[in-house]
Amino acid sequence: MIAATRTLVSAPVAAGTNRVIVAHAPNMADLMGYFVKPEGTMVVLKPLGQSQFKYLGSIPPTHWNTLLAPAEKR
Repeated sequence: MIAATRTLVSAPVAAGTNRVIVAHAPNMADLMGYFVKPEGTMVVLKPLGQSQFKYLGSIPPTHWNTLLAPAEKR
């Protein structure tokens, strides 16, 4: 499972698009060597190809509303 996930998160995406993967924290910890807390935290990875990716950061659920565009906050 880890090898398949690594392939998925390292594969480049088309310009102007993103890939969203829903996973459990222990699976991401096995992949990245970092246990994401709290549950529900968004992990941002940059695919680099050839089974490589870069961890860019994490966004906990308490900060999700700051990502919304002003019109979406209504």
